[in-house]
Amino acid sequence: MTEREKQLINAYLPSPPDETLEFGEYYIFDDRDYKVKRVYVRDIGVGDYGDTVYGLRFSHNNQMYHGGCGYLTQHMYELYDNKEDCRNSTHLIYDDWERLRKIQREANA
Repeated sequence: MTEREKQLINAYLPSPPDETLEFGEYYIFDDRDYKVKRVYVRDIGVGDYGDTVYGLRFSHNNQMYHGGCGYLTQHMYELYDNKEDCRNSTHLIYDDWERLRKIQREANA
């Protein structure tokens, strides 16, 4: 792990991952009711600017999640692997956080 990667991990991933999450399951902050919710990624698409966007379904009832702009508008930086970081929006605007989590896990192994 480089010094820069260590700094990014400390800044963007301050809390440990929730080991109860299943593959493809994340936390998202629903700004309609200001609650952290569990969701599954169900669809992947291309946004207006060529960016990758995700369609989500709630974990508890499998209904589609519609963000503020509609379906398929969530980015990876809006998805989290633990509630605390999600509540605090620790890596909002940083899409590559999963790579950092992988580096962190390998360093701790």
